[in-house]
Amino acid sequence: MPDAIIELDLSTPWEPPDPPPSPRRRAYRRWLAFAVVGLVAAGVLGAAAPGRDTGPVLSVDQPVLSIGLSARRIIVSRYEQAAPVVEALDVRDGGRLWSRPVSRGQHVGFVTEHVVALLTESGDENGTTQTLTALDAATGERLWERSRIQVAGRTPGRFLVEDMTGVTRDDRVMTITDDAQDAPVNAPAEQYEQRYRALDERTGAEIWSFDVPEGSVTSFDWESGYWAIKGISELSPAGVLRFRDVTTGAVTVTHRLDWSGTISGFAVGTALPGIAGTAGGQVLLYAAGERGADVHDLRTGRRLWHWEAKDSRTYHGLFPCAGDLYCVWDSNGTDALDAHTGQPVWHVDRYNIVLQRGNGTLLLGRWDEKGPFSSIAATVDGRTGRVLRRYEGWYLLQSQGIGPLVVWRQADGRGALLGVLDARSGRVTVFGRATDWFGSPACVAAGDDLVCSGVGGLTVWKLP
Repeated sequence: MPDAIIELDLSTPWEPPDPPPSPRRRAYRRWLAFAVVGLVAAGVLGAAAPGRDTGPVLSVDQPVLSIGLSARRIIVSRYEQAAPVVEALDVRDGGRLWSRPVSRGQHVGFVTEHVVALLTESGDENGTTQTLTALDAATGERLWERSRIQVAGRTPGRFLVEDMTGVTRDDRVMTITDDAQDAPVNAPAEQYEQRYRALDERTGAEIWSFDVPEGSVTSFDWESGYWAIKGISELSPAGVLRFRDVTTGAVTVTHRLDWSGTISGFAVGTALPGIAGTAGGQVLLYAAGERGADVHDLRTGRRLWHWEAKDSRTYHGLFPCAGDLYCVWDSNGTDALDAHTGQPVWHVDRYNIVLQRGNGTLLLGRWDEKGPFSSIAATVDGRTGRVLRRYEGWYLLQSQGIGPLVVWRQADGRGALLGVLDARSGRVTVFGRATDWFGSPACVAAGDDLVCSGVGGLTVWKLP
C-alpha cells in the first residue's frame, strides 16, 4: 500500500465541445451490446504534495501478451526465447511460482483461486469455436481440456460452456454505416440447437446440462465480475419464458408471453415488483423483422408498449438505468423512458453511455468516433436527468474484475496518474503514478490489487 494518497477536488464545472459525427455501429444488436466502456471525469487539479510515494508496489520488466489475477497470483502469457509460455508470479514480490510452455494462440481467459483457464480460438467452414484448457493455479499442472466449445461464463466452481460439436454457424457480422437513415430491422437469432454444459473447474466433469431447441434464445444475467453469471433464461418462439438455477441448470419459474414468432433477442428488464426467482418485472422482446422492442409484463405476459429506434444513430436497445426507467443512447445523447408506459421522461445532450449507476444518480460518458476513451462525462439525477456535475480530463481504466471506478490521466509527457473516482462527490483519490503509459493498457483487478500490462512489462498498485 502506498504511504499516502492524494485527494483532488474535481467538482469545477465545464462545458464540453460540440459532438462529432455518429460512429459506425453494428446492426446485429443484442442485449447489453455495449459492455460498460468509456471514460470519466475531472475539472481542476490541485498540486500533489511533495514527497508522497505514488509509485507501484511491484514492477516486472517483462512484456506480456495477456494477464489474469487472483488474490495471490498474477498469471501472464508471454514469449520466452520466441516460444509462448504461461507463468504464475507472486503478487507480493513478482517471484516466479511456475512456468509452462503453451501453444501459439493460447491466452489467459480468466483465473479463479484454483484454476487458470486458457482459451484458444479456431475457425473452419463450420464457424469459430474455442478450446478451453484448465491448469492448476498453484502448480501449473494441466488438469483437463475441452475442444469445440464456446465459453458462456462461470459460476462458483463451474465453467458454463456451449458444446459446438457438429454445429454449423455463420459468424459473419453485418455492419451498417451512417449512410443508412432508417433504423435496421432486427436480425433473426442463429437457428441451431444450443447445448449448454456446466463443467467442474478442477476435473472438467459434466455436473449438469440443458439443451435449448432450435429457434429458442438464451439470455444471461451477469454479475459485475468478469465472466460471472448470476442468471439464465430462455425464450421459445411460442413465447414460453423459462428461468434456470445457475447452480443446477433446473427450471425454476416458467412464464408465457402474449406473443409468438421468430426471436432476435430478449432480456429481462427493470426491477419492477415482479415474481420471486426472476430478475425483474418486465421482458424486452426484440422480434425478428421488426424495428425496436416490445415491452411485456412478466406476470401477465401481455404487451405493455412498443419502443422503436428513431434511426440508424441509435446504438442499441433499451437499458434499465434508474428506478423504473429505461435509457436509450444515440449519437446525440441519452433519453430516459417510463418503464410502465414508454413515455419520454428526460433527455441529456451529448452523454450517451452509462458508466455507473447508484444512489439515485447516473454517471454518463460519451461514446464517439474516437472510441470509448473520450474524456467527457457527467453525473445526472436519475429521476429528472438534471446534470449535477460535469467532468473532463480523466479516462476510465477498463479492467477485468470487481473493483472501484479507476481512472487515469496523462501526466509528465509519457506518464500517467491513476486514481479512484467517487462519482457522488466528484473527487479522485490518486493512488499511483505510472511511467511510459501509452493509451489505455490491459488491466485486471482482484481484492485490493490492480495489475496493468503495457509497453515493457507489467505493474502492480494497491487500490485505496
